Amino acid sequence: MCTAAVVCTAQVIILPIAWHQRKEESQRILAASEKAQQLLQAAGLTCRIDDGDKFTPGQKMKYWELRGVKVRLEIGPKESLAGSAVLAVQAAAPGQVAQKSSVKVAEPVLSQRVKAALQKLGALEDVAGDAPGPDDAQLQQQQQRQQLKEEGGEKRNAADAAESGEGDQGE
Repeated sequence: MCTAAVVCTAQVIILPIAWHQRKEESQRILAASEKAQQLLQAAGLTCRIDDGDKFTPGQKMKYWELRGVKVRLEIGPKESLAGSAVLAVQAAAPGQVAQKSSVKVAEPVLSQRVKAALQKLGALEDVAGDAPGPDDAQLQQQQQRQQLKEEGGEKRNAADAAESGEGDQGE
């Protein structure tokens, strides 16, 4: 878990909502949560499962909202049976009601919906990780062009100086 002084690096938090007295149901919900985590990680997203039983689901939601996690998946008994999850996208400020919708826990539906939510929030720039995005590639191309121009200009200036130096000696 992230500490209070640190903003969490996870883009998505997965909250399995289960009653631990119902062992079989809890196991099914946790398995569905792990499947969702695997799908999201395979799509390049950072996510965590908060399966602790010390706090209520509402307390967990608030905890993660305060740490900057704006997208969460809630998986309860009904969702685990249906192969779906509740996608909750945080409103403008922690404590406000999140926009919720149902999403299938299947590829590519899950990752597309989560990425769309992150894009809408402007939080998708970290998804690519080390791989350069379109803007990075364009920036690299511009830098290479500029470097070639500078190198070409230096070579031309050196050639011009050599020519003018030879010309001065010949006169």
